[in-house]
Amino acid sequence: MEAKAQALLADAQATDEAEDQTFGPNGKDTDLPAELDRREKRLARLQAARAQIEAEAADKARAHTEALAGCRWR
Repeated sequence: MEAKAQALLADAQATDEAEDQTFGPNGKDTDLPAELDRREKRLARLQAARAQIEAEAADKARAHTEALAGCRWR
């Protein structure tokens, strides 16, 4: 049982060291940029992007409707 526990700990240590080589000792290479570091900031950016996409889609739909109105047979 002791040998199994030691093997698991050694495996965990090896995995940790490999991840440190890839991501840095504290995972700093995977940190988010400052403008996205807080949940509230990320949510605000996503909401702003969504609002912009929806506004662009509405403008496009309005232009399409106006174009169709000008092409109708009378």
